[in-house]
Amino acid sequence: MIRFILSLILVFIATKSISQKEDYTWIVNFSLDCNQSPFPESCGASIISFKENIVEFYKEPPGLLLSCTNAVLCNRKGDPLLYSNGMSIHGKDHLAIVNGDTISYGVQWERNYFEDVGKTAGFRIDTGAVFIPNPLHDNRYYLLYTNYDGIDSTDLLNKRYADILINDEGTASVLEKDVVFADAVNSVGQMTCAQHANGRDWWLIQNRDDTLLTYLIDPQGIQLYHKTMHENSWGSFSPGVIKFSPSGTKLAINHVLQSRDSMGVELAVADFDRCSGIVSNTNSIKTQSFATSVFGPGLEFSSSGRFLYTNDFLKIYQYDTWADDVFSSKTLVGEYDGYFSYNPAGNIQRETFIAQSQRGPDGKIYLASSNSNYYFHIIHDPDLPQNH
Repeated sequence: MIRFILSLILVFIATKSISQKEDYTWIVNFSLDCNQSPFPESCGASIISFKENIVEFYKEPPGLLLSCTNAVLCNRKGDPLLYSNGMSIHGKDHLAIVNGDTISYGVQWERNYFEDVGKTAGFRIDTGAVFIPNPLHDNRYYLLYTNYDGIDSTDLLNKRYADILINDEGTASVLEKDVVFADAVNSVGQMTCAQHANGRDWWLIQNRDDTLLTYLIDPQGIQLYHKTMHENSWGSFSPGVIKFSPSGTKLAINHVLQSRDSMGVELAVADFDRCSGIVSNTNSIKTQSFATSVFGPGLEFSSSGRFLYTNDFLKIYQYDTWADDVFSSKTLVGEYDGYFSYNPAGNIQRETFIAQSQRGPDGKIYLASSNSNYYFHIIHDPDLPQNH
């Protein structure tokens, strides 16, 4: 496993590709104003671009702080239009867009606001937000996001949306925000969408205890379409990730299982019907590994959709979804080797533990490093089988 150096702070989530180059630029960072940083080379927004068929890294002035929730939307050329940390929405100039300075306001918003620098830290939810096109309007987008209030209590979470207008010159404004479309759900984040087979609408999967909730985003808005019983209760606030295969015909769920009689990590793989939104042929396996991020274990498909990768802090595994027994195909393909990174002054070292994963437009799978350091882990050929 090869490391690639950059200024990466905590974890990132890039949105699912919509069409052409809408996911070709990633924005990652968690830093305060450069005036307050003893290491100016590390402050500001770290930009990762795939636009020129090579991976480029560069810095831009500080904008949003991204502690975990990170949704990015690019235009058809791959240039950033919008991004969000779940607490506010910023534009290509890294400033808050009109009516986008505050979303999902509440107790957790106040806790994650740095009053001394006037910035939101961002919610600590993996896949906590995602941009998708508004099916009714060509120049409007939805931001779907998680409300964090209730995470400290027995209350369930809710999911909300903001309706955003992109003007001809590329500026943006929020027309409507904090509209609740999913109430009383267990899903902590897990905001990943699959495009409908009609090429216009979108699907979103959430959960409430032992029930999968399928939401349809179409010209009529966002509505609960149907429910599917899940054989194992997900428990309250189980952190984890939902990913669809590139074709949208497979669904995988990797999450911390916290039901009353079972604790551990559960991986589920199922078929997904892009026409009906129905989840079927679900198979799952539980492990007792707790070497995982507080945001949940990692998960990603290869470009062909054949191979599925999961990871905890220490190890990366490959599964062959074409195998008769998917879980028997589990193969160890990467392992943390104890490498430490250092801050620019060289006086602070941090482990480069393995964190969340995301497939890039180049087909490689990029895995963030935890502990606020400067490295990615990379799976260079994820479509190659790894034999024992």
